[in-house]
Amino acid sequence: MQRHSRTALRLPNGGVQSAIVFIVMLAILSALVWGGYTVMRRGGIGGITAAIEEAEQGADSGPSVTVGVTTGSPQSLDIRTDVSDAVEQALLGNVYETLVGRDENNQVQPGLASSWDVSADALTYTFHLNAGMKFSNGHTLDAQDVAWSLQQTVQNKYVEAAKLTNLAGVSNPDASTVTVTLSAPNPNLLWLLSGRDGIVYDSEANVDYASQAVGSGPFTVADFAKDDHLTLKRNLKYWKADGKAKSATVTLRYFSDGAAAADAVVRGEADALVDAPVSTLETLRAQGDAVTLTQGESTRKVLLGYNGKADSIFSEVHLRQGLRYVIDKQRIIDANGAAEAIGGPIPRLDPGYEDLTGLYPHDAAKAHSVLNYFGFRYRLRLVYPERYGQQIGDMIVDSLKSFGYSNVTAQMVDDAAWQTQVVQNRDFDMTIFDMDDSHDVLDLADPSLFLGYTDAQAEQLAAQAKAATNDQDYADRLKALGRRLSENAIADFLYVERPWLAQRQGVSGLPTNRTDVFLPLAGLAKA
Repeated sequence: MQRHSRTALRLPNGGVQSAIVFIVMLAILSALVWGGYTVMRRGGIGGITAAIEEAEQGADSGPSVTVGVTTGSPQSLDIRTDVSDAVEQALLGNVYETLVGRDENNQVQPGLASSWDVSADALTYTFHLNAGMKFSNGHTLDAQDVAWSLQQTVQNKYVEAAKLTNLAGVSNPDASTVTVTLSAPNPNLLWLLSGRDGIVYDSEANVDYASQAVGSGPFTVADFAKDDHLTLKRNLKYWKADGKAKSATVTLRYFSDGAAAADAVVRGEADALVDAPVSTLETLRAQGDAVTLTQGESTRKVLLGYNGKADSIFSEVHLRQGLRYVIDKQRIIDANGAAEAIGGPIPRLDPGYEDLTGLYPHDAAKAHSVLNYFGFRYRLRLVYPERYGQQIGDMIVDSLKSFGYSNVTAQMVDDAAWQTQVVQNRDFDMTIFDMDDSHDVLDLADPSLFLGYTDAQAEQLAAQAKAATNDQDYADRLKALGRRLSENAIADFLYVERPWLAQRQGVSGLPTNRTDVFLPLAGLAKA
């Protein structure tokens, strides 16, 4: 009471009445703010609160940028169940964040967890979360959401959940700590938790995931039209002070025609083009300084696979090895225009990489020394998906015919027919296929793979890699496995893709590596 009297004395005439009005208004505003907070906790948006935040944080400040994409559109926003790379490319790191982060060079880094501890036996991972994290709807993000998300991923068998092998339990002893326990080591766990398996969803939100996305990332989804565009808007509630999006909006514009995508860049309708088709490079280069072209790295490998089942001629290792000398891989790479020699199953961005391009160079003399015993009487059938085009098949056939194999045929089929004939029925001699994931070399050593390759030493090396309890041992064991698979010629490793990024002058902050699956856009800006 005395405090009120002293306050009233400081006010001019009518001050007591003004003070009463002020107190009443303060109470009303407090009620509104509390009501808005309550609504937001339930997944809604308080209009007054949102308006204040937009005014204070500058919702519309900064550029609007359009990025062209030719590799496909998401068919849904449901990153839990949509297997396409397109939904991962658009949402991962932009709308949804992961327990462990991932940088442009495919290395793990802090994410929603600022740090973690791993026990000596690699069976217990303790993650320490950042403070003050929130979802875009204002809900608090804490350890309960992390534990719930991991449990939901496994129980509902979301995309890539099968890779979370040996998972024994997930707990949240307090709001900022998550503990993951394993029944046996999984040296890939941290990397997996930097991808779809590590996405943290809001356990309190009521979301139609097919058409909505509530995450903790620097963007929200403002608009989505399948096969046309997806527009991201700066998340005003983003928890990381130094990670706020530099652009007010970013629109991913989807093109089914590469020439149309390049024309959009030339006309300024698109500011950049990721995975620019090789057929468009001449047009883009003709723009001079107005458009910059940069070649990035990927983990997408293209292989010439041999049918290694017991009754196939390619069950003989020397025949496989000899043909690796026959195929002119550099000719294929030069014609591709967005590729590089690889020599083995592990690309530069993956653990265990070793430059194996010198193992089987194009060398007719060495090929003859290996293959003379077999002669040229065999009929060889190349069956491959038509999406690779006729040129690569013709080049492989030409290499074989010029060496002496006259009875060689190439057959292009659609994806469904390839799955039936090659993968299911294993009715082929050679095939072209890609391994488009990262950290996937262990798949090649699996005897159940459609190639039918069995090798006790490779299987032992794979088992040793899976049992590794630290990153260095894991990388070393993968390196040994990669060399064994290449030396034993399970396949001919034709090339690894190196995609092109086109940017108009003044555009900055776009990543260049693995942009087909991971395209973080918070740093994207336009002068």
